[in-house]
Amino acid sequence: MTEVGVAVASARSAFEGWSTTDPEARAAVLDQAAALIEEQTPQLAALESLNTGKPLREAEGDMSECVSAFRHSAGFARALVTEAPQRHLPDVALDGTLVKEPLGVVAGVCPWNYPAMMAAWKIAPALAAGCSIVVKPSELSPYTTLALASVLQQAGLPDGCVSVLPGAGDVGAALAEHPDVDKVSFTGSVPTGAAVMRSASGGAKAVTLELGGKSPAIVTSSADLDRTVEWLLFGAFWNCGQICSATSRILVARELQAELTERLVTEARALTVGGPFGDGCHDMGPLISGAQLDKVRGFLRVAVAEGNSIACGGATPDGLHHGFFMAPTVVTGVKPGDTLWSEEVFGPVVSITPFATTDEAVEMANDSRFGLAAAVFSEDDAEMRAISKRIRAGTVWENCNQPVSPSMPWGGYKMSGLGREMGAGALDPFMEAKVLMHQPKATAKPLGWFSRFR
Repeated sequence: MTEVGVAVASARSAFEGWSTTDPEARAAVLDQAAALIEEQTPQLAALESLNTGKPLREAEGDMSECVSAFRHSAGFARALVTEAPQRHLPDVALDGTLVKEPLGVVAGVCPWNYPAMMAAWKIAPALAAGCSIVVKPSELSPYTTLALASVLQQAGLPDGCVSVLPGAGDVGAALAEHPDVDKVSFTGSVPTGAAVMRSASGGAKAVTLELGGKSPAIVTSSADLDRTVEWLLFGAFWNCGQICSATSRILVARELQAELTERLVTEARALTVGGPFGDGCHDMGPLISGAQLDKVRGFLRVAVAEGNSIACGGATPDGLHHGFFMAPTVVTGVKPGDTLWSEEVFGPVVSITPFATTDEAVEMANDSRFGLAAAVFSEDDAEMRAISKRIRAGTVWENCNQPVSPSMPWGGYKMSGLGREMGAGALDPFMEAKVLMHQPKATAKPLGWFSRFR
């Protein structure tokens, strides 16, 4: 593709200058970008709501996450200035130093559910590390990624350091295969992630994958149901359930099953569904597309055929048939082996399944090919922490659900991905490690295995 070649060539040219720019200067650009995003939040959030259909207040929260990503990455860049060389050699005749250098040109392939936030999570640390980056947003939601590139230009970022190439999957594949791309950072579905990895493997490129999830929430017998129900609603229906870490399986102590189900259904029915704008907004917006709505409907048809019961939702609310809307849906009777137990729906659908013991709950929670995130609710801190440690997931929320921070790494076990984004090691995926092995002049003689050196 001509556009891909032009963008990558521009990124390669820009890398030569940006990679040698003082980290403090790189940090200043990122800080300025954060300030501009903060200043332009009303416009950017409105654009994100138009982009995705999510309620305006959710989009405003996404902009706040973008600000945090750029500010944290600026801090990571400044830390490079004070990073001391590492020497670990026991042989006093040699001096070994480990240094880190910018990796090169990065291809960032982003999903449609959090366009600005996911782009920021790739762009900010890549730039902080000294890399240039070509970003491919989803063809379904490209607007705010383009807007972020404009913000960075306003912040003083040199031309070519960030390029945005909207388009379908063939653009992402072309980027992953391009010989001048050094790393691919991908967020999206498992099948597409696998295809990206195959494309990148031909050039032995570095790859980071953040893929799907089937996140469980364990509700123990001691859980505070008032707090728990609120967090479960948020985890299941935030962003219309279109989030890789969405709570999609609620595992509840059998003695609480009836009460939790009744309360969750009552609260789910009370959530308002509609467009992103207007007085007070709605609690939940539409799905991203007609195809996604059809996919969710298909999962629910299969669930009913398998003997599951729809306790609430399962259809488009009255008066909203003009759009891609689905009511918050709670499904009961789901058991291990059922489709809703194992498959990622990516919509406002959550199932409820009882357990008898905490051992059974942990076994059920881990019964998934995914391992991105989970939640545990309990008033017994020791019990809660013991359960959390046994769950095979990259993040476990305790008495809460879905909070993330750029100061903590994000990623998953098993088929939920490869590598981590953000956190204290946020720059590591965008840097190469180089060892400088030095023999001081004071050393008596060269070292080697030839007899004359012995």
